[in-house]
Amino acid sequence: MVVKAAVHGVNIREVPIDFYKDRRGRRPHLRSFHDGWRHLRLLLWHAPDHTLTVPGLVMLVVGLVLAISQLTGPVELGDTNLDIHYMILGVTLSLVGTSAVSLGLVVGATMPAGRVKHLRMMASAHRWYSFDRAVRIAAILFAVGFTTDAFVLSYWLYHDRGILTPLFTRLTLLGLLLIAMAVQIAFSALLLGTTYTGSGTPRDQRAADATPLGAVPRP
Repeated sequence: MVVKAAVHGVNIREVPIDFYKDRRGRRPHLRSFHDGWRHLRLLLWHAPDHTLTVPGLVMLVVGLVLAISQLTGPVELGDTNLDIHYMILGVTLSLVGTSAVSLGLVVGATMPAGRVKHLRMMASAHRWYSFDRAVRIAAILFAVGFTTDAFVLSYWLYHDRGILTPLFTRLTLLGLLLIAMAVQIAFSALLLGTTYTGSGTPRDQRAADATPLGAVPRP
């Protein structure tokens, strides 16, 4: 009830009560870990933007900044020297962030209003995210990543398979990152399309909800 009240924006107040231990010597009905996990699981299910989209965006932005900033070589920030290891960290954060954001947008695009808690600032992104747009993004990322790695491969073959400089190693990592991001987004598009196949597009669903019982919607 508390979760559904939060989803629908109902005013929630806390009323203090006294809880007394059962004096009959019975075992407590609550199981700390099992019931606590069920409660946490329910909260995670009903807050996809809080658990997927927003944390994913943060990881994606931080990861891309780390990965792109390392393309030209190590970066010095005060006494800290950021080298290729931070680029690997950025690649990891970018991949995890892309997966979380894409899945969060799929949930936001397919879940009817009033079922889960959505953030208002993500409403436009939920409406914008569709199968066709996701496929376009995936295609662009894949093309850029494939071109980058193809350039490195061509350079390596042209120079008789010699030793590549750190710059080309970083370019290879960036190309692989873009390809992996494209694949994740493409998979989320397939998941979105599969959901539409089972329940219809959000536009069709809203039209069906607005149609009175027994009435035939206009084409």
